[in-house]
Amino acid sequence: MLLTIAFISATLMALRTKNTKDSIAQLKQNSPKAVQHNNGSLLYQYEGLARFVSKRAYEGSLTYKQLLTNGGFGLAAADRLDGEVTILEGIVYQSKFDGQTIILKPDDRTPFAFVTHFSPTITQSIEHIDQRDLEKSLQSSFKDNEGIYAIKIEGKFKSLKLRSYSLISTPFPAFSEVVKNQSEYAMEEAHGTMVGFYIPNFLNGINVPGFHLHFLSRDRKTGGHLLNAYIQNGTVKLMPLEDGFTVKFSHKTFHNN
Repeated sequence: MLLTIAFISATLMALRTKNTKDSIAQLKQNSPKAVQHNNGSLLYQYEGLARFVSKRAYEGSLTYKQLLTNGGFGLAAADRLDGEVTILEGIVYQSKFDGQTIILKPDDRTPFAFVTHFSPTITQSIEHIDQRDLEKSLQSSFKDNEGIYAIKIEGKFKSLKLRSYSLISTPFPAFSEVVKNQSEYAMEEAHGTMVGFYIPNFLNGINVPGFHLHFLSRDRKTGGHLLNAYIQNGTVKLMPLEDGFTVKFSHKTFHNN
């Protein structure tokens, strides 16, 4: 069943070096591409979180070819929760249970995703900071804490703690059971990129409020959902999504701007 219009209304009312480069280049040739449209600074989301979790709607239903017409930067759930999905520069990366990362195909599907056309307007350097303090610093710099922000951080990470899931089969378990079986793994002295968003509280139920970040190693061979990190040095790029958001609930679309 779809998330009801009443639920949406109630929620909204709360508002107001070289080998690596060659390898990546080769992967890009076989990956789905983001088709640029004039969507401005808009967040496009496929499916609502409440339905995704409560209805156990874990089977992919939207192709990445379709998704990428709305943006080449973002996050997604893997088909049948087989890992974590990170979308960067129009390439869709799937980080499996052990963090091993592969490129997905245009016809592969996702049950839940959110993307944008990333064009940062704020850039700042950071060094010697853990994830908790970084998030506090970023939030204090936001012009509007009820706004949506796309976040990209490139740099050297002294330590990382990541998470991923393993492939599930039918009958699908409750999400609380899926989480119990998640895999957690660590990386040290890694170069790479964080990709993600800050989601405001008024979107609770449609998405997960707060910071949601994934990590991809520089060689794009390892990744996952970020649980904790210590950044030795890096660059933060932010994009306020001032044009609002669009959420597609199966065959219906809801707009806010």
